[in-house]
Amino acid sequence: MLTLQNLSIRAGVKPLLDSASLTVHPGQKIGLIGQNGVGKTTLFKTILNEAPIEAGHLCVPANWLIGCVEQEVSTDQLTALEYVTYGDSLYAKCIDDIKLFEQQNNQELLVKAYDGLDKISGYVVPNKAKQLLYGLGFVESDFDKQLSNFSGGWQVRLKLARALMQRADLLLLDEPTNHLDIEAVAWLEQWLKSYEGAVLIISHDRDFLDQV
Repeated sequence: MLTLQNLSIRAGVKPLLDSASLTVHPGQKIGLIGQNGVGKTTLFKTILNEAPIEAGHLCVPANWLIGCVEQEVSTDQLTALEYVTYGDSLYAKCIDDIKLFEQQNNQELLVKAYDGLDKISGYVVPNKAKQLLYGLGFVESDFDKQLSNFSGGWQVRLKLARALMQRADLLLLDEPTNHLDIEAVAWLEQWLKSYEGAVLIISHDRDFLDQV
């Protein structure tokens, strides 16, 4: 479990959290609410080791993978489906290895790479990515479009889908319903309900938090 004990953080000279304590158990869903500027996003950055702690303790299990939404969409010439599937880092590593060993014509390592893909159930990953894309409002003809062909709002959805692909023990979601229509929000509610990992959600949508 993740624990915060008497945690204090600040932005410059402005105190954001003062002696805050929190325990996040495996599988737990927790909503963070509050006005803008009170430290919710900074808390996420602290958990990700991207912001300093002024006082107190933050303990993250060494074997926990923490997932979050990327700030920027990759500039690589990836298709939407490739971008989302590569949110699964284990799958991405296997696919990159397979491509490399095919180029090198290294049959021995290629066999091992395919074996590794099988061990992580990698053959179902593209289908999982498609289901995420469908749920967030994409259609099949979008799958092979390059990322640069999507508007900013749809790129936000792609980043969310990529985050949901991560095999995370703890998922950090900051206003995940932004740029989503009613159908996509309803789908996300159901997806998060069935998610087995822990989730911390920053949201101003109280109805959404209550449903999750």
